[in-house]
Amino acid sequence: MNLVKFREKIRFALQFKLCSFKEGNNDQGFCQLLKIMVIAPLLTIIFSYIFDTWDWGLMDDMWIIHSGTNALTRSLNLFRAMLNFGQFRLTFAVYAGFFYSIFKNYPVFFYIFKALVIYMVLFLWGRQAYKITKRRLTVLLFMGISLSFHYLYDAFFYLSSHEFLGLFFVALSFNFFLQNLESILGGDFSQNHDKPKNYSLKSYALAVFFLFLAYGSKEQFTSCGLAFGFSYLYLAFKLRKEKCSITLLQLGLLLIIGTFAYGAALLNIVKSHYTSTYAFNPAKFVSTFKNWLKKDFINHLPWIGAVIFITNICQRRARPASKSKPLALKKQWAVCLSLSFYIFFLIVLLPWNTISYYATPFAVFFAFFAVLIISQPVLNCNLKFQAFIVISAMIFNQLVCEYALARESSYQRDTAGLLKWLKKDDSIRNIPAGYSVHSNAAEPAGAITRLANMKWNLGIESFVFSVNPDRPVEEKEAKYYLYSPRFQKINMGRLKNWNIVFFNDNWVMFKRP
Repeated sequence: MNLVKFREKIRFALQFKLCSFKEGNNDQGFCQLLKIMVIAPLLTIIFSYIFDTWDWGLMDDMWIIHSGTNALTRSLNLFRAMLNFGQFRLTFAVYAGFFYSIFKNYPVFFYIFKALVIYMVLFLWGRQAYKITKRRLTVLLFMGISLSFHYLYDAFFYLSSHEFLGLFFVALSFNFFLQNLESILGGDFSQNHDKPKNYSLKSYALAVFFLFLAYGSKEQFTSCGLAFGFSYLYLAFKLRKEKCSITLLQLGLLLIIGTFAYGAALLNIVKSHYTSTYAFNPAKFVSTFKNWLKKDFINHLPWIGAVIFITNICQRRARPASKSKPLALKKQWAVCLSLSFYIFFLIVLLPWNTISYYATPFAVFFAFFAVLIISQPVLNCNLKFQAFIVISAMIFNQLVCEYALARESSYQRDTAGLLKWLKKDDSIRNIPAGYSVHSNAAEPAGAITRLANMKWNLGIESFVFSVNPDRPVEEKEAKYYLYSPRFQKINMGRLKNWNIVFFNDNWVMFKRP
């Protein structure tokens, strides 16, 4: 019996047979369309990696590579550097030290590897949704909705982004929290709610362990600890007349108090530049919330509309008995948890930034909520309408994917062009004493020279970040100014009389006359 179960799990994971339930022939066709919707963006991105000019990024890649000579020294030096900067990211330090050492000379393979890992993370989250809905199309539907979010693709294009690593450990934590709740409430949360004999603290401990690994990926994932704790309190309230409510209350409060204690320790013990900037600032809150509305919420609107339409129109085709059936407690808990994930993460992000790669988890949290709502109603639609939903979603996903890919691939090509110019033109290597190259791109200023020197050993001195070409930095005036429209705006009038010696869409090199 165990062998049969094991074989079924392997077939589920490796052969992607996600539609084996007897839910009708229409659903088989629906799943085939969903597979295309999910696989198409991955193939598009991987082909770009292979056939375009992808190289190390200009955010943290060069800093990580040069932080040590092997996996151990890189991990230790990264952790110390981040700690001094006010970041307690042990999980990311170990991950980066190990994988940057493996792929040090093969950035394209690193991009492909990370793309596959991101899909694995989406699959893990889809599996958790499947455990709630018991509809195997849920996995594909969840992945398809996630891939409609623009900022999810930043995780594909920034090798040093932390968000997908946190999402991976939150997914593992979710798995064990669910096991813990099932040991208390029964598999479908509907058994006798007295505390069962097989109540498992082991699953709770494992869930907390993986949750703290998520915290060590990036501080913002402390919001997920609050969400899990709140979901326990929700169940304690719903079952307040049952004996198990005390246990649920205790476990939920323990999570919330532990998470607040961790956050307080970061803000007070590991306090430095990064954490010291995390403060209540009404003007900043308004600005970041507006960015969320203009960029993130608008991106969700097509699927918000689809959820409303499907639940209202397709549900009419359901049998009268299923229409009046109340939402099961397990699904109520999952919906509460998904909303808590999103809301708490948004609250934690408001003092920082709600766009770019910071917003990557919104894709997962929103998709989790959406798929819980529509996984059953969508089955009540006929095949033609299901095909319309998936084809529309496929077109939308590809447009989003192509837009993000075009932006980042052009940036990669233009950066490659800049590097080739630096290799060909030796004027940058022969700058007179007392002069340097300034740039409005803070992190790329140092990364560009490190990357060029690593490739060709050019010996170029690091560029300097500055938003005022006329102001000396470290007692050095700007002989050249490297400007990029992607980064901080400057007064271009200051460069009006400078000569342009190199330019493309993303980079312009000015020379002082």
